[in-house]
Amino acid sequence: MPSIPQHPGLARPACLLAFVVGLAAAPLARGDEPPAKDGDALPKLLQSRREAAQKVYDARLEEYQAGKSVAELLIQAQKQLLMAELDLCDKKEDRVAACEKNRDRAAEAKKLADAKFEAGKIGRSDRWQAEYEL
Repeated sequence: MPSIPQHPGLARPACLLAFVVGLAAAPLARGDEPPAKDGDALPKLLQSRREAAQKVYDARLEEYQAGKSVAELLIQAQKQLLMAELDLCDKKEDRVAACEKNRDRAAEAKKLADAKFEAGKIGRSDRWQAEYEL
């Protein structure tokens, strides 16, 4: 049987294309789930980010209460948590609720700062910063 003449440069791309198509079809051939769409992954990533921000905030709050941290680190964690919560919001009501939760966290931080100031454990600037964040 006569061979079909091929251009020497076409053999490699054709093999590469077959390999890529085979890789893409392999999970489906095994019965695996198709990969998640980008739209499906984003909410999960944002939720994970919010959960991590919550853990950081809780730890910073505990450290601040124990006198092991400064107000600035607590405020930074509070802002990160707010941003992570806002990133999850689709509706205006959800954004308002996230801001209200942040206001409650800021009020708690201000009470702590006031008590620390009265006890002479922090300076005026930390107290004023907590008030500003409220």
